[in-house]
Amino acid sequence: MIVFTEQGWMIERDQYADEFLHEWNEWLDNGIPVVNMNYLKFRNRGMITLFLQKIKQTGNPKYIPLLQQWEKIEYKKVRKMIAEVIEHVNCSRLRFA
Repeated sequence: MIVFTEQGWMIERDQYADEFLHEWNEWLDNGIPVVNMNYLKFRNRGMITLFLQKIKQTGNPKYIPLLQQWEKIEYKKVRKMIAEVIEHVNCSRLRFA
């Protein structure tokens, strides 16, 4: 078992969030369909929040299908965060269209 200091975990969760974003980019760039988003369901909430913030910051609508897929299997609080990111990305898309 690995135990992180608070500072160590802040660094590690940022790296995990970046890895998830990179993974999603790889899937989307290569047309790989993702059926099961359960791998994200029991992750640390702070890391998930950071991951969603990174997606939100991109403003890129390419993530919407994956977000919608993920939203279906998540708990209420995370579903709400995902919905907010989807809404933000959709609004960003409309502003720049």
